[in-house]
Amino acid sequence: MDDDFRHSLRRATRQQDVVWPLRLLHIPSMSSMERKDYLAMGPPQYAILTYTWGRFRAPAGCPALTVAGTTWKIPPVQEEVISVDAFERVIQHIGSQHEWLWLDIACIDQENESVKMREVARQVNIFHGASEAFAWLHSLDADESAKYVSFLERVATYDALGEEHVWTCASEALRVEQSLGYYQTHLDAIEEALRLLFTDPWFTSLWALQESNLRPNAVLLSTNGEPILYPQEKGAEKKPCRVSLLNSWCEAIWRDLNHYISRKILTPEDHDKAAQIMALIESVGFNFPSSVNPNVQCSAARFRETSSLLDRIYGITSIYYSVLPETFQLPSPSQLPDTDEVAKLERLEFIFASALNTASPWLGQCFIHLERHRPGQSWMITQNIHVPIYLQDFDTKGRVRVEGRVVTSAAGHATASGMACPLKALWIYWEKMLENHHAAFQGARRPYRFAVAYDHDLSEIMAIHASGPILEGIDRALQDPESKFRVTLSLLKKYSPENLYVLALGSTREGKVRVDFLKTRLKAVLMNQILHGGCNGRCAPFGTAIGNFWGLFFCAMVRGPGGELEYVRGLICQTQGMT
Repeated sequence: MDDDFRHSLRRATRQQDVVWPLRLLHIPSMSSMERKDYLAMGPPQYAILTYTWGRFRAPAGCPALTVAGTTWKIPPVQEEVISVDAFERVIQHIGSQHEWLWLDIACIDQENESVKMREVARQVNIFHGASEAFAWLHSLDADESAKYVSFLERVATYDALGEEHVWTCASEALRVEQSLGYYQTHLDAIEEALRLLFTDPWFTSLWALQESNLRPNAVLLSTNGEPILYPQEKGAEKKPCRVSLLNSWCEAIWRDLNHYISRKILTPEDHDKAAQIMALIESVGFNFPSSVNPNVQCSAARFRETSSLLDRIYGITSIYYSVLPETFQLPSPSQLPDTDEVAKLERLEFIFASALNTASPWLGQCFIHLERHRPGQSWMITQNIHVPIYLQDFDTKGRVRVEGRVVTSAAGHATASGMACPLKALWIYWEKMLENHHAAFQGARRPYRFAVAYDHDLSEIMAIHASGPILEGIDRALQDPESKFRVTLSLLKKYSPENLYVLALGSTREGKVRVDFLKTRLKAVLMNQILHGGCNGRCAPFGTAIGNFWGLFFCAMVRGPGGELEYVRGLICQTQGMT
């Protein structure tokens, strides 16, 4: 049992004390006990179980788990998905180590909406307060899943240079290159292992995505309730696999395959196989560790399922626990004025996105849209988004100097407030920085790194054909000046320059890279309100600081030649400028 985990998490989440759940399940008696009753017996250490059942609810009268002490009927689950016997086995297995368990159907009133919503809003505290967490993959056989988990661990930790080599950037690049043959012979097996594991409903549940982020150290349990084991070392005792371990192995495989694809060194057949594997990993949000940019997990939510449409929002907000204030709580369905479920969902999306932009102007814009957004809402984060790889490690706890923000009103309008810069001035400066870079490093192998990711729907506006987010990159090897910043240049040609502005949201200085280089993080957002006098600040060029970017964000709502509104949103992933 991880006795110290509760306290370390408490320190990491604003020095919080444990907020005890409204109820806990007493496993020996299979009784749901209220807080006043179980605390009277002494503050307990409790375990927690994350699993998925809402999509598989059975009609009333079907067999259900027997729990004493509840004021509601325990909802039955389809017997072919989770049998009562299987439910009891997993609870008893946890009971061999713990006396108390937080189990949603036994600890949250399933018939009282107000009580249910209050307890759902406390998920962060409930999950962080548990002394140990378990994730039940109730469709997976113990031996079969252990075999595939062990195989993924071997692939992810394979080192072509030998286990004793010292890690450096150069040695890591060499390791990846020399591992190519190993990957090529195992692509089919990797895909098979991932498909078998990810067929379990837990990996397609939106609530489980949130819960895996709250407790990444959760032990994976098989259908019979036993831990899924893997050999940590050859001949060593097998260890329980945890969500974080599986996540890290998948991320390592994804990263290596991404290297091979970006370098275009795979055969067409292997390229397709590698792309399918990467897509599988991305679909569960395991392409990057769960402790970083929560927008990465939010982008994986589009692959997840819920039993209720409104759970598309209720089931994701706790991922942002380190960003949103402790007092933030979404209204319950009955508190929303709309009667239509879609309208209620849109209202919840607006409330959540507004709170996120207020709490973190950076994170509120750290994404690009994969589909055309609703008019006037290019600023709003949705679940159909993508976070470029350069920004997936954005630290939500980093110190940020906020200089601008997106401000929303109750009527649903958004205003950009801060200091703006014409996109044309920024483009001219990029050109100048590229020339300076070439002059400074002529003949040296030092590329001018620059990438802009535009929203996918820009391909419709600009008649650019692309299967995903549009990327344009600048490298010193490019000779054709017309190829430089081609999409940005196209925007400037299509629209009047005065219609395109960038708003700075803030920066955080990370220190000197060289004497003549400064590494800085900036974000910016461009809104249509700027076109109508909505920039509540100084609308002036940034000055020399505009060349020193590491991640500049912007979006735009611009008027076309005929006066119609067209939507453009982009994200500058990485730039490197000289001061």
